[in-house]
Amino acid sequence: MRKPRVLIVDDNDQMRDVFAWCMRAAGWVVEDVANGVDALAIAVTFEPDVIVMDLHLPFIDGLTATRRMKRDPRLADVPIVACSAFVEQHVADMMDAGFAAVVPKPCTAEELRDRLERLVAEVRATEG
Repeated sequence: MRKPRVLIVDDNDQMRDVFAWCMRAAGWVVEDVANGVDALAIAVTFEPDVIVMDLHLPFIDGLTATRRMKRDPRLADVPIVACSAFVEQHVADMMDAGFAAVVPKPCTAEELRDRLERLVAEVRATEG
């Protein structure tokens, strides 16, 4: 079985680096980008098992990027996890956009990793 793959989308360089380091340390393959435009471009070729999406991003915000990914047949089944300090203000929008889960910031990298590991395990269990 291939190593799990995660695409981390966050415009905060330090937060993105910490999340990426933690996931790599746990044996995951990681790509990370700072905006929604790059997320849309990379997601298709990287083929992640899960995507972590901040909501407030430059160029294309996380809600718009998620909606676009969910309309793309190549990405429609990839679970997307909202990871943002602004989740309470966007609950209805997040449900409409198709997020699979929410991890509110502030959170530790370990909390995020635990949630991603559970989510990917659930998806793999239903596939296999």
